[in-house]
Amino acid sequence: MNETYSDSPIESPKPDAQDPTPAAAGPQVVVFEDLTLAEALTYLVWRPGETARLFWRVLTRRPGEEAPPSAAGIGPEGVPSFAREPDALGASLDEGLAPTPESLAVHPGRKAVFVLPARLVVLALALLLAMQGGVVLHDAATNLALHLKGETNDAGLWFMLAGALVFGFELFQGREWWAGRFPRLTAWLRRRLGSDGVPRLWSAGLIVLALVLIWLAAVNAAGVWGSALLLALAGLLWLAVLVGTTAPGDVEVSESAGPGGEFVIRSRIAPVGKAGVREARPSVLDNIPAYRLFLMPVALVLSALAYSLNVTRSPQDEITDVVFTTGGFFAWVLSIGLWITVLAVDVRGLPGRLRALRAWLRLAAWRERLRAFQGWWTLAALTAIIVLGAFFRLADLESTPPEMTSDHIEKLLDALRVSDGYRGVFFPNNGGREGFQMYVVAFFADTLRVGFNFKALKLASIVEGVITLPALWWMARQVFGTDTDKDRRLGNWVGLALAGLVAVSSWHVMLSRLALRIVLTPLTTALVIGFLARVMRHNRMRDYVALGAILGAGAYFYQANRMLPIPVVIGIGLALLGRVRAPRDLLKLAGEVIGLAALALTPLAAYWYIGQVLEQSTYANVRELGERLASFTPLAVMLWFCVLALILRASGKQGVLLYGGGLLALVVVALAVYIPLYHYSELFPEHFWDRTRGRIFGEEAFEGRDPSLGEQIDLFWDRRDVFVDNYGDALRMFHWEGDGAWINNAHARPALDGISGGLVILGILLWGVRGFRRQDPVIWLLPLVVLVMLLPSAMTLAYTIENPSFTRASGTLPVVFLLAALPLGMVGYYLARLPLRIWRVPVGLIAALAVLGGTLAAAIGPNWDNYFTDYRLSYSSSWKPYREIVKPLRTFAEGEGSYGNAFMVAYTHWLDHRILGTMAGDIRWPNGLVSRDDVLYAIHRNEGTPYQYDPSRPLFFMYHPSDTATERYLADMFPGGTTETYEYTWETESGWSQGQYYIYRVQAGAVE
Repeated sequence: MNETYSDSPIESPKPDAQDPTPAAAGPQVVVFEDLTLAEALTYLVWRPGETARLFWRVLTRRPGEEAPPSAAGIGPEGVPSFAREPDALGASLDEGLAPTPESLAVHPGRKAVFVLPARLVVLALALLLAMQGGVVLHDAATNLALHLKGETNDAGLWFMLAGALVFGFELFQGREWWAGRFPRLTAWLRRRLGSDGVPRLWSAGLIVLALVLIWLAAVNAAGVWGSALLLALAGLLWLAVLVGTTAPGDVEVSESAGPGGEFVIRSRIAPVGKAGVREARPSVLDNIPAYRLFLMPVALVLSALAYSLNVTRSPQDEITDVVFTTGGFFAWVLSIGLWITVLAVDVRGLPGRLRALRAWLRLAAWRERLRAFQGWWTLAALTAIIVLGAFFRLADLESTPPEMTSDHIEKLLDALRVSDGYRGVFFPNNGGREGFQMYVVAFFADTLRVGFNFKALKLASIVEGVITLPALWWMARQVFGTDTDKDRRLGNWVGLALAGLVAVSSWHVMLSRLALRIVLTPLTTALVIGFLARVMRHNRMRDYVALGAILGAGAYFYQANRMLPIPVVIGIGLALLGRVRAPRDLLKLAGEVIGLAALALTPLAAYWYIGQVLEQSTYANVRELGERLASFTPLAVMLWFCVLALILRASGKQGVLLYGGGLLALVVVALAVYIPLYHYSELFPEHFWDRTRGRIFGEEAFEGRDPSLGEQIDLFWDRRDVFVDNYGDALRMFHWEGDGAWINNAHARPALDGISGGLVILGILLWGVRGFRRQDPVIWLLPLVVLVMLLPSAMTLAYTIENPSFTRASGTLPVVFLLAALPLGMVGYYLARLPLRIWRVPVGLIAALAVLGGTLAAAIGPNWDNYFTDYRLSYSSSWKPYREIVKPLRTFAEGEGSYGNAFMVAYTHWLDHRILGTMAGDIRWPNGLVSRDDVLYAIHRNEGTPYQYDPSRPLFFMYHPSDTATERYLADMFPGGTTETYEYTWETESGWSQGQYYIYRVQAGAVE
């Protein structure tokens, strides 16, 4: 039986009468035997490895010999064209906006000698101009006078110059292609611009006019749309000069090969078959191993147990909560493992893989591997970046952020509940929060003995932030692809630049040190993008399964991750659209998608309808059956989708069916991970959706009830104007006006520093060039990911002051910094390619690392000052200095008194006694009095507990300086005491501030 369907790239499509593909829609086929010697040499330069191997096979093939499968062409058929393009983004500056083999045939020597230095000069200048523009724009954004006027201090001029350099060089490199595309216009331009004398003056005049148009656009002399028109006219003038002054090429460019066009070199050699003999095709079931069918019901039963056992019940056998129980947890973990095994693991190959793993782990093999390792500098650079990022996140840990807020103490108390034995799936207090972070904090506080304090919260999120750095490096490598050495090297350099920029970014440093679960969102998004890029390119089942597991786990991290399934669906849709070559292919694709959707959803719709009918029955046992069927809907989905995924992947069909099978498998694994949290959302939807609905519609919009989907859509539509304004504000947060909440940011500073902000603008331009050149849907996926992951911030319709939010929009961080890393990574990649060595030292590589390190060094200062000075002081100015306030309480509790003898009398907008107790060293301290009259009740309540009142020790009361009624009450209730004023100071933006409160001490003795 064939086992390769679930774990291999897309197979070659077979000719099929029902799936005709017109010749014009496919790649241009060049038959090797028909080429002249000059043409063969041209293709040898363009694709040397493949052409040389094909040439050798043609020469060495014996008559009647069957050709190997790879002899039919230069690349595997059936793989989407974007997966077998010869060049990555770097080729855009190698060959211009229109890469064709003919462009190399005109002046191969010139390109080999001059393109690399010219490319480096252009990129280096563009990089400097863009960074200068970013710094100017950032200064304007942080200058209150300029910001209020909306003036950017002509930052656009720098960006326009950088863009003009890059785009102009692209047109220059592709000028021969443009000349071939428009032969009549080219001939006309050459007659008027290509000769000596006055026409040369016309060329110079056109260039000057183009520069003037660029300047007018940069200073925004004609408005936004006018500037765009001016830039387009400048580009056309430059292209006209290039085409008109270029000598005619020796090779005519084919009309069928446009931008991103594809050439395939084939040989007439074909496999020799037996006439009259038709090979028997195995059935689909023959391609599905029996163990998969056997394990599927076992996995389903375990998922049902994970659904049913992870609960607590009342004495009346009613479910009161969804928690991880011992049996339910192990059933959950085993079910996930079995679903993955059913869908993606070849059990029969495990013995061989185990033997290979043992050989791989041998010490001798590691020594040999280290000796042969050529990428030592990558490991060293990535390690240095991780160390730099760790330093940023651990430096001066106590001071920034300086104090806990109510959000922090809520998380810490939930972690304490976990330590006490509670195993909740979801924590409903404080608006409802996902539970993963509570377990991580409990691990740091208990197992690592950090204690239940602010430090435990910080260390948990810091570790997650540092882990994000290598994940971002890996993500960049997957986005650029690993199919060719050029893709890998470029992705490696961009990944290093990405990890480095994020390592010093004050935005991500804030997320890492904020001590909340939000830092997990960039990590989850990076993993999703990386595996989604692999899915879109290679369509391997193991990538679908990994992607599904990450989506399911992300639901336990932070609510913004609930948006991530949208980019996944978009990405797979783009991958399918990438296969379209003609309009009728699009119609066929739409029909197949509709058909597959009907096949997948119709049985589930019938299942749901049967459950609804049964729930309306007059018989109690029938209604109970209907309710149970409704509860087990995700299990029915998992079973049906798993069966359908196995059939589709085993069928050998291409296109929609193959991608559809992978998508269904993804859903199965995601649901297997999500099943306990799904059960919670089903039982307590008001808690599960409370925070989301509260931010969108307001806390009182539905008066505590669970609204229908239609009601929510109607209310959202009524507020669509607010959403549009919010979205615009969210888009401006990167460069102009950021988060206005003091807990996240200082003075609404932009999310990006000047250097990163300038690099993003240049990166967007280079990304657009990449999209023009390559038929790679991953290129178009990333901008859409940004638009989707801005939604958690932009959809805060009820509290527009909370938009933009650096926390809710943190899912955009991986893509935004990838765009910023692109120009820097490209410069590093091209520098490393320079064939210069001094005493066997690669000068280009050292220079590339120096450029990367220098750029990061330049970014360190602004980010450090923004976070450790501006953010810290802004935070301190807006919140209470518990660290100073708590000193008398800690001194009393650890000295003459005890925690049981200390009390705090509440006052409006004053202190949170839970934070006070935690900062004093005891998170469980219960003596915050809502009312002064509760003091006797609290003393009697604490009897028999660690906080029991000790009559031999004095009483200690803290109260607000304006609370004169408490002062009189305590003097009457416990006479003979003393009142003292405690004054404290703390640093703020305006200097050192002072505060005070009163302390009443009394030796009260026995209290009745």
